[in-house]
Amino acid sequence: MMSRQFGPGRSPRRPARFLYMPKMRLDDLLRIAYNGDRTFTLTPNSHFLDDGHGGETGMKILIIEDSPEITETLSVVLQLNWPGSEINSAIEGRKGIQMLKDSAYDFAILDIHLPDTDGFNVLAEVRRFSTVPIFIVTVRGGDADRKRGMALGANDYISKPFKAKDLTERIGAVLGRTPKPVALTQPS
Repeated sequence: MMSRQFGPGRSPRRPARFLYMPKMRLDDLLRIAYNGDRTFTLTPNSHFLDDGHGGETGMKILIIEDSPEITETLSVVLQLNWPGSEINSAIEGRKGIQMLKDSAYDFAILDIHLPDTDGFNVLAEVRRFSTVPIFIVTVRGGDADRKRGMALGANDYISKPFKAKDLTERIGAVLGRTPKPVALTQPS
């Protein structure tokens, strides 16, 4: 079980739990390449690709999240379910928007709390030029935030803490009924 303590007011006796996952070494599963522009790319180690996991392979996934620990955890979960996928990340919302404009992604995971802009603003901007499935994964689980995210075009809204299985099942369900993302206009 992985737990991290975030923010003021958290008692050390009751840490925030964001994701339930067995203990494993990240470098056993993935190679991490820092791109130099506050992003990194994860690729699976060769022995991991042939372990019999099902699911679509070769997807391109973007994680827009300011916490490196949560990004790494999400990346491992995604690689376990969709081996061979290319996973990119952005710490800032504006960088994530630019990455979605510059390259075709199969889906994106978006946090609401970002250092440079609100995740809702990122979602609204992306919906102006793309139909890429976007999953909001955030600690903000209130009904008003959920309604706002869905109204702006999120494909699903998942509150932290969550179970890895729930996340991947919800992503799989949306991808199974969603056509391949298309650009609505030419990126500028």
